[in-house]
Amino acid sequence: MTKEAGKSQWGLAVYALYGGFVVFVLAMVVFASFNDIQLVTPDYYQQELAYQERIDRSRLTIERQAIPGVVYESENNRITVSFADTWPPDQYEGTLALFRPSDAALDITLPVRPDSVLHQSVGAAGLARGLWRVQITWNVGELAFYSEQTVYLP
Repeated sequence: MTKEAGKSQWGLAVYALYGGFVVFVLAMVVFASFNDIQLVTPDYYQQELAYQERIDRSRLTIERQAIPGVVYESENNRITVSFADTWPPDQYEGTLALFRPSDAALDITLPVRPDSVLHQSVGAAGLARGLWRVQITWNVGELAFYSEQTVYLP
C-alpha cells in the first residue's frame, strides 16, 4: 500500500509542475501584452535611410571643428548650446532636439536660434530628470552639420 501511495504523489507533483509552468507562461503573455512598447521614433525606417546623410553631416562638423558645446547649468537650470564662432548668428538654420531615450512623449524640438554670442539656452525646469540626448542639425549656407551629445539632468 505504501508503494502505490508514493506513485500517486509523484504523478501529482509532475502535474503540478506542468500546471505551474503553463500558468507562468500565460501570466508572462498577459504581462507582455499590457506592456507599453515605444519605438525610438515612429518613422524609424525613413531615418534609417537618411542615416548616411547624418554621417556626412557629422564628418563635416568634425572637419570644420564646428562641434557645439552642450552644458547643463545647474545654477540657472538651463541647457546651453555654444556654437562655433566661425559664422554670424543669423546664418544658422536648423533644429535642436531634446531626445529622451526612455520616453518619446517627452521629446522636444526647437529651431536653432543662437544669440549674438552664438549661445542658445533651453530652460530645463519642465524637463524630467535623467539622461537626455541633444541632437542638433543645422545648416550654414550650403554646409550641413550634425552633432549629438548627452546631458544628464540631476
